[in-house]
Amino acid sequence: MKIYQKIDQALDIFFQGCYYLAGFLLFVLLFLCFATVLSRMLGTPLTWTDEAQRFIMIWMTFIACPVLIVRKEHLVVDLIQSFVKKDKVKRVFYLSGDIFVLLFLLYFLGPCLKMVSMNMIAKSSAMRISMGLVYVCMPLGVGLSIIAQAKITVENAVRFIQERKEGK
Repeated sequence: MKIYQKIDQALDIFFQGCYYLAGFLLFVLLFLCFATVLSRMLGTPLTWTDEAQRFIMIWMTFIACPVLIVRKEHLVVDLIQSFVKKDKVKRVFYLSGDIFVLLFLLYFLGPCLKMVSMNMIAKSSAMRISMGLVYVCMPLGVGLSIIAQAKITVENAVRFIQERKEGK
């Protein structure tokens, strides 16, 4: 169990780093937005900042996604809580949902990798960087989300097994 706890702590630290990275990207995004407005007011608009803002927002989204999964702050439909009264049944539904999300993320990783490889040749219009570099955030974010969802699924499964042994 000590190895599991060390891995869990290391993942928590890693996802905290992702949180700060996403916050830094938000700061850069706001700075570029301010620079864009200011440059347009001065009559010399920066043409590359709109594209850079879009790319930063995409990267920020895919880096923040696993953080939301680990913190359990992502959107959920909690109809189960309204209709199911037994806690044991709720736990089974939630664990099943965790497994379903994990399987979907594993499936989604393949198309993300394919999209990156298909767009390595294409260049962005203003900054002339490879669109593959922009899209590489998708498999990265999905891969990190798989790790985050696996962490949550294992935690919930362990909790479910312990509660089952205790007779709850």
